[in-house]
Amino acid sequence: MPTLTPPGPHAAIDLGSSRIRATLPARDVLVDRPSAVGGPAPTGRTGRTFRARPIEHGMVTDACACTRLTRLTLLEADPERELREILLAVPAAASGAQLDRAAAAVRAAAGRPVRTMDGCHRNTAETGRALDHRP
Repeated sequence: MPTLTPPGPHAAIDLGSSRIRATLPARDVLVDRPSAVGGPAPTGRTGRTFRARPIEHGMVTDACACTRLTRLTLLEADPERELREILLAVPAAASGAQLDRAAAAVRAAAGRPVRTMDGCHRNTAETGRALDHRP
């Protein structure tokens, strides 16, 4: 039996080393935020926080922090959590394991199906043309 896709808009997300971008073309929404998340201080530094960078050179290096960052970004883009599916831009040079790690982090954040495409098609994701099939 086929899995039913939830109703709602599609989203595209680009996990960059310095910025993370999410777009919902059907709603003309674009979220652009730094690719860093705050966290507890490393051992021995009480009262301080640090900025984790879960993505380096377009590759997920900290899956938990990437999931948190992605969740925050998607909630900003879609506060009602009505997304149908996520299109994830990944570096063309990503290995299968790196691609799987990125897709798993986004899937955990969104709770929705995730499709991937290589980063060479990033502009397509940002304009939404591949998602909504606009002329």
